[in-house]
Amino acid sequence: MAARVFLLSILLTEALRTASFEGVKGVSISHGGLNVSKPEILELERNERLGVMVEEEPNGSIVVGRRGAILNCSIGNNQNVSWLRNGLAAPPCGLVRCKLRNGSLHFLKMTRKSKGQESHNSSSDRIQALESYRCVTKNAAGSLRSSPAFLQIADLSREFDESPQDLIVHEGEVARFSCYISSIPFPPNITWQHNGQFLPYVRGKKYFLVSPGVLYISATNLSDAGSYRCVVNNKFLKKTRKSKEAQLHVIPKIQEKRSDVPIILFPQISSSYKLIAGSDLTLVCAASGFPTLVTWTFVSQFPDGAGYKEPRVLLNSTGSVAALMLEELTIADAGIYDCSVKNSNVTLQTQNITIDVLIPPTFIMKPINQVQPSGRTARFECQAEGRPTPQIYWLKDSVNITMNPREKTFVSNNNKVGLVISSTVPSDAGIYQCVAVNVAGEIWAAGRLQVTKSPQRPPIPTSLHCHALSPDIIHLSWKIPQTMPFPNVDSYFTVHYALAEPGSREDIALPEPNSTVVDVKSLMPFTNYTMYVRTWNTYGSSEQSASVNCATAASVPIAAPMTKVKVISPTKLEVSWAPLNKTEARGFILEYKLQWRLQHHPSSRVLHLPSAVNQYTLTNLVPGKSYEIRVLARTEQGWPNVSDSQLGWTNALMPSTNSSKLPPTDLLNLNVANINSSTVKLSWNMNGETQGWPDDFDLWQLYYQNVVGKNLTTTYLPKNCTEYILTDLEADASYDIGLCMISSGKLLECFQMYLDSKRLIEDHTLTNLEGVPVSSTAINVTWSAAPFHIDYCYEVCYNTFHPTIPEPLQCFNTTNMTMTVRHLKPFTIYQFKVRILYNTSERVGLYSKDMECRTNQDIPGTVREIKWFLSNITEVGITWKPPSKTNGVIRNYTIFYTTDPFATPLKYWANITVPGANTTAKLPRLIPSTRYFVEVRAATDAGYGKSSDRIIFHTGDVPKNSTDPLYGGSPSPTLGTDQSFGIIVGVSISTCFIVICLSSIYFRKKWENTQSPQESLQSLKDRGILRNGNGRCAERNTIGGNQHACTASTMNDIELTTLCPPSPKSANSHIDTKGGCSNGIVECCMKDSLLTVWNMNDDSKDLDITINPQFDRKGSTSSHQQPQQDLDRTRITMLNSAAASSCSSLNNNFECLENLLSLQQVPSTSVPVVAPNG
Repeated sequence: MAARVFLLSILLTEALRTASFEGVKGVSISHGGLNVSKPEILELERNERLGVMVEEEPNGSIVVGRRGAILNCSIGNNQNVSWLRNGLAAPPCGLVRCKLRNGSLHFLKMTRKSKGQESHNSSSDRIQALESYRCVTKNAAGSLRSSPAFLQIADLSREFDESPQDLIVHEGEVARFSCYISSIPFPPNITWQHNGQFLPYVRGKKYFLVSPGVLYISATNLSDAGSYRCVVNNKFLKKTRKSKEAQLHVIPKIQEKRSDVPIILFPQISSSYKLIAGSDLTLVCAASGFPTLVTWTFVSQFPDGAGYKEPRVLLNSTGSVAALMLEELTIADAGIYDCSVKNSNVTLQTQNITIDVLIPPTFIMKPINQVQPSGRTARFECQAEGRPTPQIYWLKDSVNITMNPREKTFVSNNNKVGLVISSTVPSDAGIYQCVAVNVAGEIWAAGRLQVTKSPQRPPIPTSLHCHALSPDIIHLSWKIPQTMPFPNVDSYFTVHYALAEPGSREDIALPEPNSTVVDVKSLMPFTNYTMYVRTWNTYGSSEQSASVNCATAASVPIAAPMTKVKVISPTKLEVSWAPLNKTEARGFILEYKLQWRLQHHPSSRVLHLPSAVNQYTLTNLVPGKSYEIRVLARTEQGWPNVSDSQLGWTNALMPSTNSSKLPPTDLLNLNVANINSSTVKLSWNMNGETQGWPDDFDLWQLYYQNVVGKNLTTTYLPKNCTEYILTDLEADASYDIGLCMISSGKLLECFQMYLDSKRLIEDHTLTNLEGVPVSSTAINVTWSAAPFHIDYCYEVCYNTFHPTIPEPLQCFNTTNMTMTVRHLKPFTIYQFKVRILYNTSERVGLYSKDMECRTNQDIPGTVREIKWFLSNITEVGITWKPPSKTNGVIRNYTIFYTTDPFATPLKYWANITVPGANTTAKLPRLIPSTRYFVEVRAATDAGYGKSSDRIIFHTGDVPKNSTDPLYGGSPSPTLGTDQSFGIIVGVSISTCFIVICLSSIYFRKKWENTQSPQESLQSLKDRGILRNGNGRCAERNTIGGNQHACTASTMNDIELTTLCPPSPKSANSHIDTKGGCSNGIVECCMKDSLLTVWNMNDDSKDLDITINPQFDRKGSTSSHQQPQQDLDRTRITMLNSAAASSCSSLNNNFECLENLLSLQQVPSTSVPVVAPNG
């Protein structure tokens, strides 16, 4: 135990010190091609060198066209550079040719072949086509990964997506032309021509250009009429595209009234923008007609002050165009911009545009370099801000960190993310990068971890061997290094294991101290794992051992294959299924079991198929009926061992046939008889009822194929043919045989049968094998036989279906084609098959297809191991275990409870019911301080089982002075029968004891008066009672100092014996001078005579106790009243050694004096001197 505590403290304790963090996993981020911020190189404040650095790294976006491009990566001395393209090594660089020269990646210009790659891609396709490139620099200290640069291949579409259209406007109105073309980069450089001349664009004057290709012409006049076209230039391809020309017609003012022109806002390019801080944006609000006012207003996304809800007017224009120029956007510019058009102070129309400002991430806290001894905990912290809040993840030596029990990330407030590496080992040393990324950019900062090695560190374990013990356990062993002494109790091992797949999570198993073997548990079946071992001591850990790969054993499947059905004809159904994946199969699939049944029928027919088969055609189905089909897979360990409800069925509805056109299937008998080992004779004949049989068909089509669907032979026979011989059949093969009616080249009806030629004996002469459960222990089995087999004897065999271990067959013979099999187990699946027994013992028929049927449910057994626990004084929890024989599916449990089981039948007890999946329940609102009786019963669809053994529990007691109803403070308005009976018995017993006590006191007083008349005359005030700490007391008489005490002695002895029963003697017989034993235990009440015989000079004397005449109690009415003197503290005098050596001596009886004096309100605890004869 001490060893485990030591090891756990190494692995976990130091990591838990970071109480300010909460766990978070690394996040994988993909970019959309937006701006990437320039990296922040780590400034080493506490340590001199990081060991590896990137002085200049690629960033932003580059475009490769008719000119090449270069991605630079400047590094320090003694470092190597490599490049990653979308996370993979580059070159190659995809469609672009590239070369690596002096650490930089050179992209060659596009070839003529590449020019033909111009396309019509949409903008979304272009963004998805972005390729990210990063440089990775590496040396002995570790490696760093740069921020990404995004590469685009220049492209310009051949056709315009939108071309300018002809316009007719009134003089003074706004004219709007628009064109759009796909281009990389986007948006392209677009200019406009008027009558073949480029427009002179002056910002904020006559013409307004809005990206990507909108032209506004304000206050048009007659000279603006003419042709307009847009010209697109892609400088990377050195190509230009010109749109078609559009005509602008301007109507003079005098020809039309301005009031008749409708006022409508032109559409905006977009209703929302997301822009990086520092960007520029131009928004144009324009309307047709002649509005009196066009206005831009703004509602900030980050309101400041009480009046933030009021929109702020940014621009008013009395013309038809209002252009809003937004330059160097900041977070304060984020919000909603409203464009409105008014006429005579009446708002006619508005448009809303939302602008969100993105801020690239920046670091608030960066990781720092650190040096840690082996076995300690290293912590890196990183904090970044931006808009939106950046995601932070960690890299080690330019690779994403895979979380494991030793390496964890934690997140705290304000986007502060930490990385904790507990129990450091030498392989943990390297460069740790904190990467912060959002849609606006990506930055990184790095810190170096150095792990120092102790010369006393333990050596590496060797000779690892493993093997599977079960589907979820692997046994691993290793050898102790010879340089490490085995008795060293400060050395331990840890076993590290993970899935044998890249990026898998690593877990740890802890062997017993000084053990070199471990069973790694809770693994996935049929899965490969990689494992290694480390040695630990107080100086840290060793390097990891050589890894070993091991696979867990196979298990049974946990799912059924996905099944599809296809109806071929009213009697034929094609079933196909997909193989199970590795996780579902949990082993190699050896065979499939195809099951089909009529919907909700209790039995299903079964066909076993090889694992290579993934489809099968069911024949001779009933037209118009609904079927349920299911396929199960088996491994070497067996069939799926899960509930039937988890293995669903696939439904298929067979189409109905038209009886006037197609014959019913029972009008044709199709039979097979063997001739030799490879030949069978197929014969068919019509039944006696031939009404409805079509006589207008021309011929028969006969075919047979193997079970995988390969057609072997197809032949056509005359209409009057009734038999055919099949030859060249293979042994141990199965065939589907079909006989179809053909009329004018069209198929009318087909009759099919299945042939198993394992021994080429008549097979499937027994058909329609079905089972129906008649009770929980019996199944009625029926089958059909060909007419010439109905007089034979049949053998019915069955066994219990077990997923892994098949049970032996039990067989019975019968001459009937029906049989009821009894004495079966409730709610159990049984497999049945039937075969013909011929007259000769040397010849038997083959078994029919298997049929499975489950017996009905029965009432469950008795619930076991009922236990209870007290939740509070009015609530009790009950737990139990399911019956050992459920005999079905437990639907619910019912808990019965009562306070009087003998007066109330069980069905009238209070009860609660819980679902069958639960094995716990709580009984609420019970009566405190009450005894309850509890029984539990389980129920299936067949009914309730027997009651469990009865248990008894008591609810809690009510706290004193409690009025809380939860504790029973409020009295119950009515009392139960058992409560009333208890109260009556209690009162009767109390009354009897009172009568007995009063009688005893009366007769004792009468006897005392008879025996000692003088004593009865004494005043009660002259009597004293001695009490000890245990409540025992001794009564004594106060007698004069010169009076003989023999009579009183006798009386006191009797009194003490009656009132004070004997108490155990002290184990220590030594008495201190104050009359107490040295162990603090005193005895004052004894059966022995209070006054023993006193021996002096061999003369027997009487010993009596007297009160010192000079001793006066406070409050005493004695006639001897004297001032208190030192006698108030008189000591006890020892008269002989015998008295001093026994705790049961006379002086011990004065131990009760303190209680006596307290009762009499006498503060002094002194006693008088004792002398012989008083």
